[in-house]
Amino acid sequence: MIVLVHGSQSDRRVWGPLLELAPDGANISTFDLPDHGDSPDEPTPDPEPLRRALIKHVDGLAADHVTLVGHSLGAHLIASSASRLAKPVRRAVLIAGFDVLHEQDMALYRLMAEGLESGRLDLELLREMAMHAALGEAEGYETQRALITEMQVMSFERAVRSLRRGLELGPPSLCAYDFPTTVLHGRHDAAIRLDLGRELQHAGTDAELVVLETDSHQLPLTHAAVLAPYVFG
Repeated sequence: MIVLVHGSQSDRRVWGPLLELAPDGANISTFDLPDHGDSPDEPTPDPEPLRRALIKHVDGLAADHVTLVGHSLGAHLIASSASRLAKPVRRAVLIAGFDVLHEQDMALYRLMAEGLESGRLDLELLREMAMHAALGEAEGYETQRALITEMQVMSFERAVRSLRRGLELGPPSLCAYDFPTTVLHGRHDAAIRLDLGRELQHAGTDAELVVLETDSHQLPLTHAAVLAPYVFG
């Protein structure tokens, strides 16, 4: 069983291009984390309810073991929940993820959250900023832009909680995992820097890092064909 875990300001639809490349008969599970997509609101910005939802979903699957695939926040949640999973993890693929966010990252989240709450920043501008961070300077991603725009149509309250949740993901490190793992990261990722991906790799005892020559953060949308051999191999 392959479990796909989406990131922040996203939902299970981000895996659409990858699912189109899945081999016949592949056993795949996708779901929306709390406060994302079609899942109910999570009234607190604490990331712990998201970890609990991931653990409940994985441990409730009818499978002897799982392969976990996470993007961005989803990669962090997988790594930081690893020791609490009852279901054996065969391997993992962590895409554009991080171990912890540094102060410079959290300062940006704090600034945007306070801007929304004070009215100095509106949701439309936030979405434009998030789009730039997700796709970098690359051109030719019209379909991906449309899907990201659709996924980012969230309530004001969810947007604020998403930003506030980022402030809870700083030091100390929460990640320590020991299953075979491939960490994939864009060299010039505009949202989560490569050094954060390297830290995520170093948090594992059996993890390799694959660096892609791109500035895209939304690799499941823009680089599905590159990811597919790692996910389904």
